[in-house]
Amino acid sequence: MRDEGLEVDGDRKLHEFNISWFDRLNDNFYGRFILSLGQVFNKPVTYFRENWIEPIQAKNRGVYYHRRFRRVPTIDECYEDDQLCIYEANDQMKRDKNVDKQIVRHLKFRFDSCRRTHGPGAQTRCYKTYEDWLQAKEDYMIKWGDLPAQHNTLDVYYKQVHRMIHERRQQLQKEQGSSE
Repeated sequence: MRDEGLEVDGDRKLHEFNISWFDRLNDNFYGRFILSLGQVFNKPVTYFRENWIEPIQAKNRGVYYHRRFRRVPTIDECYEDDQLCIYEANDQMKRDKNVDKQIVRHLKFRFDSCRRTHGPGAQTRCYKTYEDWLQAKEDYMIKWGDLPAQHNTLDVYYKQVHRMIHERRQQLQKEQGSSE
């Protein structure tokens, strides 16, 4: 196979030298004129943006779509008569549920995108994303599935407690079954 644009001199290859468009413009008078004309228009705009606009924007910088809420006490840390703590725990639970739901949706979108991209070879190439999506969906259903439509933090908390009790009983039954 012969490389185009290369001259072979014995064992050495003399590579063609690539020149950028900026260097080509700097080589002649017309090019330097065009670059200086661009600088004449660019310098004042850049100066105005760096010294006037960006300092004003830096004062008012606040990313509205990445609001960070502080973590509040969970429902098991609230007193029975502390309605504000219970309300905050309910709001925290709703935000956590929405985050988990968006994670599952994002992983499903990633899997669908991988399937569309790879076509027939998707079964092998997209297996990891498929497993991630199934695991996230299973975790979501373990945590949020089988709850009533109007659930609150206490429902979620009791579901978690019952799941932990069930897992402990299963483990005790395994230990008793293996010791006999």
